[in-house]
Amino acid sequence: MLNEIKLIAGERWPGAFDEQADFSKEVSASAAELESVPNWPSLTIGEKLKRVHDYICRKVTYGDAYIIIETQHTPYGAYYDGVVVCEGYAKLFKVLTDRLGLAECIIVSGTSENPQGDTENHMWNMVQLDGAWYFADLTWDDYDSPYYNYFLAGSSSQGYDKTVGAEHTVQQRLTCPAASETMYHDKKPSGYTSTNCEVESVVTYTCHLHSRMSGAQEMAPYTETSAPRPHSWSQKYTVDKRSTCSEEGSESIHCSVCGAIQEGSSRAIGTTAHTWDDGAVTTAPTVDAEGVRTFTCKVCSAQRTESIPKHEHSWDSGQITTLPTCTDNGVKTYHCSCGETRTETVAKDPNNHSGIVKDPAVPATVNDNGKTEGSHCSACGTVIVPQADVPKLDPSGDAADPTSMAAVEQSAASMADNGEMAGASFAQIQAYIKKATKNSLTIQWTKVPGAAGYKIYGNLCGSAYKYQFIAETGAGASSYKASGLLKGKSYKYFVVAYAMNADGTQKKLAVSKTMHAFTQGGKNCNVKSLSTKKTLKIKKGKTAKLKVTIKKEKSSLKFKAHRKMSYETSDARVATVDKKGKVKATGKGKCVIYAYSSTGVYAKIKVTVK
Repeated sequence: MLNEIKLIAGERWPGAFDEQADFSKEVSASAAELESVPNWPSLTIGEKLKRVHDYICRKVTYGDAYIIIETQHTPYGAYYDGVVVCEGYAKLFKVLTDRLGLAECIIVSGTSENPQGDTENHMWNMVQLDGAWYFADLTWDDYDSPYYNYFLAGSSSQGYDKTVGAEHTVQQRLTCPAASETMYHDKKPSGYTSTNCEVESVVTYTCHLHSRMSGAQEMAPYTETSAPRPHSWSQKYTVDKRSTCSEEGSESIHCSVCGAIQEGSSRAIGTTAHTWDDGAVTTAPTVDAEGVRTFTCKVCSAQRTESIPKHEHSWDSGQITTLPTCTDNGVKTYHCSCGETRTETVAKDPNNHSGIVKDPAVPATVNDNGKTEGSHCSACGTVIVPQADVPKLDPSGDAADPTSMAAVEQSAASMADNGEMAGASFAQIQAYIKKATKNSLTIQWTKVPGAAGYKIYGNLCGSAYKYQFIAETGAGASSYKASGLLKGKSYKYFVVAYAMNADGTQKKLAVSKTMHAFTQGGKNCNVKSLSTKKTLKIKKGKTAKLKVTIKKEKSSLKFKAHRKMSYETSDARVATVDKKGKVKATGKGKCVIYAYSSTGVYAKIKVTVK
């Protein structure tokens, strides 16, 4: 068992000693959070280990194994920035399992074979339960939501393409206990053949743990015969027959398991009062005689009556039955509860026009004013709604229209430093920083079919500097040089291709991903190029991991990325790609996968799915 956690300072992480106290506090807080679940004491060891497995998979993100960042190889990486590699997953699972005292857990170092058949260094855990050892590889279970193919798995359990044992190889200089052939099962009863007490019953057991796991092999149910159970008498009476206004009811003590009635417990429930309805008029009152209202019991149909006083006319406030107009009188009708009516004449209403005609609106354009919709009365000629002038349209369009360039400029002014414009797509327009000098940056982009022009937005990097309109080019342009910039500073840009509407306003056609780049003369440089495989042939349903190498402009300078390497597909119906560069073939055909850096420099991978 792990009794002490130490962070060792090294060349890549000289501040490790300063994080020791924080790390211990974070581990204690994680253990307390896991144990705070109300039913934690009643959970099985398998269920508790699954909680730890899910907690880690949801807390951390897999880092970049090809860039050495010391915290990613320690359990502290989960608390430092939430990014670790396989070594961090395995060590944190060991730390929390030991802290909670769940089971014997060891860390295993070796190699693994990924779905593409490549062998790579790897680290995972082995857990001992009921005298047998099982695999626990959280790295391979961590996707958008936790998977369980490698949780408490046996050597013969199915992995991605092979068995788990075939995919994992222990280093030759290490010794490791042999894993169980089959995965770990945590059984609970799931059904009884009899619900009666004091009678033998056959109980069916299933693995409640793995039966809920995607892709895991389920344990076949098996049965056992249980001994008869005694009655469990309730402390409260149960109504067996409800009483009514004409008949008594009864109640008794029942068994909470099988529903049997306890001998001698039955007793009577007295009758209830009549439940009268709202009554109905069976004899209507008149001016000369009283009426009768009859009430009926909803349960036993018994009846009683009440008298209704003689009728006197009681006129209501009246309703307009014929509206007066600007040319004709109207009629107001009054009603009495006895059904009689009387009427009055309503004088002409000069404001109620009988023949209103709409005067159609004239839409405004970039060159001409318009008019609002109006109306007038065809009977008397009165203007009801006068038409108002509508100003000429702004060439940028209406900011309320999300497709207008005015909406783009409004969104750009409030966009976060590392944010993206809505609808930004690298597949639609590939924009990147082509060249940097001490006081200029040259932006290059691919032309967009149907574009009438391009607008460039940008500013210095930092939340204090909001995106601003920089320049506008014609449809034939594919680059722009931003001059007069500060030496050794970081700048941000994005490009918008626009088309023209019929009214002469501009509408958004395509938006590039943001580009972040440094001018020369400082400590940082930009990406010069990316290298990766140019083509990928893959079968439908299979996956592949892209490996992309960054080449800096100057090897002696630092490259400070504003975001991790990003990926985008030109057609998700053929292949998709996640944020880690994992490609999944979804349908037969061809598409392009783009891998692009924070400066926009990119590589194209032509994908063919068979």
